[in-house]
Amino acid sequence: MRLREQLIELGRLYGEHKGLAPSTVGTYLFREGNLFPRLQAGSDIGTARFEQFMAIFDEKWPADLAWPADIPRPSKGKCAA
Repeated sequence: MRLREQLIELGRLYGEHKGLAPSTVGTYLFREGNLFPRLQAGSDIGTARFEQFMAIFDEKWPADLAWPADIPRPSKGKCAA
């Protein structure tokens, strides 16, 4: 799965779980209401922004929602303190 597709999928799952539209997910998490429509239309983001967005998803991910197995979760790569 391409990196852009990972963000789109996380946004879709998060939104469905919370009952939010993609634009609301983008606004709530990233202050970018048009993020997901732009990504779906083929827009690109840099690696630093991708990593930032993934870290936010990781931090805000609902405890009662399974993280997709085919998308690497940032916190899984961190060493335990």
